[in-house]
Amino acid sequence: MYGQEHRTIEGKEVVIYKFGAIQGWKIMRKLMSVLAPVMTEFTMGQDSITSAVETLFERLSEQELIELMKKLTETCTIDGAKIIFDRDMGVNQFTIDLLTEIIKVNFEEFFTLAQEKVSGFLGGEETMKEATTPEKALS
Repeated sequence: MYGQEHRTIEGKEVVIYKFGAIQGWKIMRKLMSVLAPVMTEFTMGQDSITSAVETLFERLSEQELIELMKKLTETCTIDGAKIIFDRDMGVNQFTIDLLTEIIKVNFEEFFTLAQEKVSGFLGGEETMKEATTPEKALS
C-alpha cells in the first residue's frame, strides 16, 4: 500500500489505500480487458470512471465481478475497520460509490488521459460511436 486517501461516503469514513505497482498493473490489466473495447463509446465530458464502473457490472461474469470487487476493496477500511465483503459490500449505492472512488484514487490519471486522447481525436463532446456513423464518416 502506497499512500492513502480519505473519503466520506454516505456518512461513513472510508480510507482507500493506493495499490502498489504490481497489484495496480494486475488490476489495470483486468479493467482494460473489459473496458478497452468500449471506452470509445463513453460520452466525452461524462465521468468516464462512472461509465467504467457501470460497464464492469454489465460485462463481467458474476464470478469475475465479485473477484474484482474483492481485490479493489481488500485494503480499504470503513469507519476504521477492515472491510468484510459480505457485511459491507451490499447491493446498494454505497458499494457503487466506494468502487468508483477506489478506481478514481488508483486510476483516475489513466482515465483522464484516455478521455482527453479520445476527445482530442474526435475534436469535441461526442462519442466515438457517433463520430464513426456513416453520415459523419462521409462529412
